[in-house]
Amino acid sequence: MKTNSPATPSTWSPRFRTVAALAGLPAHALISSKRLRASVRSRAFARLAVVLCAFALVAPSCGDTPIGTVTNFTDPSISNPGGIAAGPDGNLWFTNRGCALGASLCQPQPGGTDSSIGRITPAGVVSNFTDPSISGPGGIVTGPDGNLWFTNDDSIGRITPAGVVSSFTDPSIYSRPSAIAAGPDGNLWFVTYGNFFPTRQPGGIWRITTAGAITNVVPQTTFFPLDIAAGPDGNLWFTIRGSASIGRITPVGVASMFTDPSLRMPLWIAAGPDGGMWFTHSVNNSIGRITAVNLP
Repeated sequence: MKTNSPATPSTWSPRFRTVAALAGLPAHALISSKRLRASVRSRAFARLAVVLCAFALVAPSCGDTPIGTVTNFTDPSISNPGGIAAGPDGNLWFTNRGCALGASLCQPQPGGTDSSIGRITPAGVVSNFTDPSISGPGGIVTGPDGNLWFTNDDSIGRITPAGVVSSFTDPSIYSRPSAIAAGPDGNLWFVTYGNFFPTRQPGGIWRITTAGAITNVVPQTTFFPLDIAAGPDGNLWFTIRGSASIGRITPVGVASMFTDPSLRMPLWIAAGPDGGMWFTHSVNNSIGRITAVNLP
């Protein structure tokens, strides 16, 4: 009576060896049953589907929202939203600038508030927090103390994840703070972008501790800083509106300027994963990078 000897990995076809490898079959396993072979294929295809989903190769069949899908969330409390930041509570927090400042793109919602701080969960549930001290908020960032810090028209605000609002001001603050960033020194840093009209009033750079103590690190000068962000070099970098320069300031307050003929009104800036600071150009419609550390 003739018997079939079990197939070994060395006698499998290349196609079946690939399927078995995807299934996680040990190299010494013996496969002699067609039913077991079918089971191996099933396991392999299931594992392959997971791999393809992870690389977004067959996203529509993965049961998740495909990469690139845009979802819009609305709420009556949202009014001329400005900055947004990831909060320490797993939600997103954003500023509602409202229409008090006469923003040209302001579209107040029926029943909406003028100026407030918003919170939105990853599922899109919006909550709104108001306080008399909130006025035209712009930038917002999570601070080292686990709270959200934001710029107001003439002050700096803080809101806890529970929604408790505090406000900090100082006589040295002028011409509307715009952007705020968490610094490498455990403080928050913010800039005022100044005014061009009706009178020319340059901006400056400030530091605020988590206790609310404000210091005007770079007093009113000749430039108009707009955005600020922490860099990979332990310093902060800022853009200068209407100039051909990018600025850097150390935690002790030493400022440097870097100029280049290609710089044309840089606006917003952020640290990249490559050790550079990336920024937007509004005039020549481009993205720029300035090295913050030595790159290979």
